[in-house]
Amino acid sequence: MKNKLSVVAVAFYAAMFGSATAYGETYPSRAVRVVVPYTPGGSTDVLARIVTEKLSQKFGQTFVVENRPGASGHIGAERVAKSDPDGYTLGVGAIPIHSAYKIYPTLNYDPTTDIIPISIIGEFPSLLIANNEFKANNVSELLALSKKEIVHYGSAGLGSATHLGAALFAQKAHANMDHVPYRGSSAASTDLPLSSTG
Repeated sequence: MKNKLSVVAVAFYAAMFGSATAYGETYPSRAVRVVVPYTPGGSTDVLARIVTEKLSQKFGQTFVVENRPGASGHIGAERVAKSDPDGYTLGVGAIPIHSAYKIYPTLNYDPTTDIIPISIIGEFPSLLIANNEFKANNVSELLALSKKEIVHYGSAGLGSATHLGAALFAQKAHANMDHVPYRGSSAASTDLPLSSTG
């Protein structure tokens, strides 16, 4: 499963840039905020920083990354959705913003209408990894272990691509697995060497 990332904005593409050009202004004429709705150090954050650096070089304006993690990206996405539709607040989001929003029934915005994708900027494979002391060394051994005991797995958070991917895997494989949500992929990766089954 690949986790596709896309830049999202609060208005239709034409309207976003049309407001600036209607007044004879070249976009961007000032700094642009790029909201990353995940923790610093994760794959989305790293990709956003690479892209914003290139955008700054191309346009001669500052593109500033602002991390707003929480609720599988919905806190940051809401910030984008509620910003002025002038193209000076963009967001980098992943699949869960559009695919897992039903997990959060009290969102203060509608990700299906209040933000739209502009461009895919990267793809990441999803990997199944464990620390060296884990009792299984491959998928077959993992499935056999899950028949004997609960296997705990960490994810980047409730409704994240890593959560949904692992939940689908567990369902299809009839594996006895328990979800442990983290506050982002970087936190889950940091704990990985310390984790074990139990």
